[in-house]
Amino acid sequence: MAVDRDERLRYPVGARVAMIVRPEDIRLRMEERAAGENVLPGTLVGREFLGPFERYRVAIGGQVLTLSMVSGDPGRPAPDREEAVAVEIDRRRIHLLGGRA
Repeated sequence: MAVDRDERLRYPVGARVAMIVRPEDIRLRMEERAAGENVLPGTLVGREFLGPFERYRVAIGGQVLTLSMVSGDPGRPAPDREEAVAVEIDRRRIHLLGGRA
């Protein structure tokens, strides 16, 4: 996962860190084989309509990411549960919390 230089400099190579990203900073991509920096393939496991936004849960490698998107985006079809999707995380929105190597 690529992160900004300032985040990388806070920890030595090999340090164990947790990646923190706000749900609204994760983008859902409908292309199963989407390419690019910080694009991960996954499977949609949940979708919840919450008025002005929708909350999605995507399984990726044994973990489930939660993301939020504005409801009713006319350029984005609603994905079906268990559909293969991808998520994209902007490197500038990733924060690291960690301990020691």
